[in-house]
Amino acid sequence: PSPTEPPPLQRMKRPPSAVTPASAWLRRDTQAFITQIGNLASDVSNVSSATQTQEYPKDILEWAKDRSGIGRVDLAFVIDETGSMGSWISQVQSEVLNIIQKITDHPMCKDVRIGLVGYRDHPPQDSMVAEVMPFTSDKSTITRGVQAMYASGGGDGPECMTDGMYEAVHLDWRPSAAKAVVVITDAPPHGLPGSHGDGFPNGCPCGRHWYTQAASLREMGVACYTVGCGLYGADMIACYKAIAHVTRGVYVPLSSTSLLVALIVGAAEVEIDRQRVAELVYDEIQARKDEFNALFKRSNNNNNDSDDADSNAQEESFISALTSGLKQKKAQVRALRIKDGVMGVEFGEVSQDDVILAVADLRRSNRIDL
Repeated sequence: PSPTEPPPLQRMKRPPSAVTPASAWLRRDTQAFITQIGNLASDVSNVSSATQTQEYPKDILEWAKDRSGIGRVDLAFVIDETGSMGSWISQVQSEVLNIIQKITDHPMCKDVRIGLVGYRDHPPQDSMVAEVMPFTSDKSTITRGVQAMYASGGGDGPECMTDGMYEAVHLDWRPSAAKAVVVITDAPPHGLPGSHGDGFPNGCPCGRHWYTQAASLREMGVACYTVGCGLYGADMIACYKAIAHVTRGVYVPLSSTSLLVALIVGAAEVEIDRQRVAELVYDEIQARKDEFNALFKRSNNNNNDSDDADSNAQEESFISALTSGLKQKKAQVRALRIKDGVMGVEFGEVSQDDVILAVADLRRSNRIDL
């Protein structure tokens, strides 16, 4: 291209999988898992409105501005591009620059990269499996990538969401960034119990499992926010709640496309705030380093079962001590909360789960060796 032309759009097509269609064990495994997490399908109400995000106190913003571990954002969309998703895709297309601007306007945000995965289904249901736009911060490239999406086809009811998740796992995530995936769909993955008219009832032809992809995202520190666009059925809802649950994200059943921007921006805000909490945890560890080093001191012989039990007890004591210390300092964390159909990003008391996430992030980035 000439210097005045935008860079070529990189929306890489993935060919249909050559893997043998999934065997019956995938379906049995899914049935057992859904049974175990069936309670996750309860207490679900469609979000019908959103409140304004609570602002940060000035002292927090002043403290955070020079912290290098806060403010970089990698946000990926995994979007069902089948025929029934037209209005949701149109909303993302019309609001993509607004979404980027709102995230950029966050007082702690330093830079934002957007990635995109569109998916439909395997043949003979559809000829498009998945297409990927790699992470980029170039607004024109992002806009063209989103505008290239269109709703079409899909064949049977379930779609190849597992392939979409797999592509999200393999995006070029930055270790230091706040990482989030927003899955937008109105259909279940293949092989889910209770799905009617499933062209691949034994599971996705790719041979992978949607839960395995969610577990991979969690290990990478990527939170997954699943957006249910008119989902119905306990198993289907449980599936998307499970993906959010295992990745420490949130399942959000939306009743209107107009709420999509608030959800996407809110997800980015929550993940940036988790970086802030990780910095608080890091400071607490440094201030009590001698205490924690003594806690983790091991004997030379660490090859027996009792040492495994001791290690678990040490970790529990470590997390508990950190949580208690932060609570004494009245540390708070932002979270995306849904109550009575109203969605909002609000402050709340830091919890043990927040500390566990922060410690995992600090270990992943090699900032602590405890």
